[in-house]
Amino acid sequence: MGTDKEPPSGESEGSTSSQHLYVEFELRSMASLDCPIEGFDDEVTNTNQQSAGGDCHTDTTVDRADADDERDTEIVHTETGVDDDCHCPVFLDFGCIPEVTAVTDDHIVIQTYLSDREQLTDLVEDLKTVTETLSLRRLMRVEAVDGEQSQTITLDLSTLTELEQETAVIAVGAGYYQEPRETTITELADQLEVSKSGLSRRLSAIESKLALGAFAGGDRTR
Repeated sequence: MGTDKEPPSGESEGSTSSQHLYVEFELRSMASLDCPIEGFDDEVTNTNQQSAGGDCHTDTTVDRADADDERDTEIVHTETGVDDDCHCPVFLDFGCIPEVTAVTDDHIVIQTYLSDREQLTDLVEDLKTVTETLSLRRLMRVEAVDGEQSQTITLDLSTLTELEQETAVIAVGAGYYQEPRETTITELADQLEVSKSGLSRRLSAIESKLALGAFAGGDRTR
């Protein structure tokens, strides 16, 4: 099970939309939520989820040691009700398909694709209401080149502080790194309720860690 997956290559019949932004979250569910994915003591190597009729159906591939300390692979099916503290319906409300790519003792990693970068800020805010901890690990723009989708650049946001992650998400969602820019640093500062100079310093710190200017395909000057 890996997290480096290729963007979807096309659209199928029925309701379709182009996915333009790949995001990868690291989160821990609410303590009140009995999520089957987070309930395994052994190594989880793969998960498949499907929501149907208000229930969550999960096939979890677990790698565990038997009595002779030999590794044994087992696929465990679980069926649980979807409650208000579940993160999966939040993704679905935004037209996103969540895919669990890693499970550890204290968090799970979920990847998804967004059709509109402006959804990113709202998705993060809604996920915060149903998770105990949430961080954005990676961000990747997906672009069409000669009719085919290709990834242009991937940002590793795990090195940022929580405040820097929040600022980066809002800046990307508002179009600050688009060409041409869709918002100004003054408007962004007002949205974040900080001074223009304070925001400029914060963005400089973010960009020095991430080379975030490359996300727009070129250098920027304020």
